[in-house]
Amino acid sequence: MASGLIQQEFQTYFSRLGDTWDLEKQFISELEEFACIMYGYQRVKSVNTVQALMLKMVGKDELIKTASKIDLSKLPPCKHSLVPHICWVNY
Repeated sequence: MASGLIQQEFQTYFSRLGDTWDLEKQFISELEEFACIMYGYQRVKSVNTVQALMLKMVGKDELIKTASKIDLSKLPPCKHSLVPHICWVNY
């Protein structure tokens, strides 16, 4: 999909925010896909997967330690945290 079409598609999603109190699961999934793109993962549709992929870059043993020197603030929110944020923005 061309970049312009992607931008237009997400503009449509954001313009729908605030239209209704109840958000459909599909709509939340579309916004979750946008969050993945923001973190540089255009082909991934789950923020939980993006988190896992970003953490795998830490090291071979897959354990996060103080020596890992990873900035956890640069990780996307997990879906459990993202959904309330979407609802708050919708409000």
